[in-house]
Amino acid sequence: MRMVLSDGAVSGFESLVNRKDGSKIWISMNAHALQDPGGNIVGIEGMVMDITSRKRAEKNFQTLMDGAPDAIIAIERNFNILLINTHTEKLFGYSSLELLGSSYEILIPGRFREKHAEYCINYFANPSTRLMALHMNSVAMRKDESEFPVEINMSKVEIDEGIVIVIDIRDISEKKK
Repeated sequence: MRMVLSDGAVSGFESLVNRKDGSKIWISMNAHALQDPGGNIVGIEGMVMDITSRKRAEKNFQTLMDGAPDAIIAIERNFNILLINTHTEKLFGYSSLELLGSSYEILIPGRFREKHAEYCINYFANPSTRLMALHMNSVAMRKDESEFPVEINMSKVEIDEGIVIVIDIRDISEKKK
C-alpha cells in the first residue's frame, strides 16, 4: 500500500500474506491510486492473484536443479544467463548475483568465444538435444580464469517469450587424467 501511495501504482508486486484463517499464501498485486479532480488520493483500485501454486512449483524446480551433480545454466537468445543451480556457483567460483543477467560467454575462454557464439546462434535456429564434448574438446573458464575440460549438453525449453537453452556442464578433469 505504501508503494501505491508513494509511486501511484504497483505492478507484479509479490508478497507472502496471511489469510483470514491464519494460513499463508503468495499473492501478486497490480494496483493504482484513485484521485479526485484535485489530485487527492481517494482510494486504491487493483487486483490480487493467488500465486501460491506457482511459487511452490518454482521452489520445487530450483530444488530439483540444485540436486543435480552438474552445473546447469539457462540462457536466452542474447546469451544472458537467466537461471543457474548452486553447483554452477561452486564449479565456476561466481555468485548467483554475478552470473544472473551476465553473458554466458564469461564462462568460456576468450579464444573460443567467437566459435561458441556461432554455435549457439545456430543452435537457437535449429534446436535439438546435443552433446558437444563428443566432437570437440570443450573447455570452460572459472572466475579466477583457470580452465578445465568439460562435457556440455544443450537442450531447448520453450517459454512464453520463445526458446531458452538449458546447458548442462560436467567437469571431466578426472575423466581426462
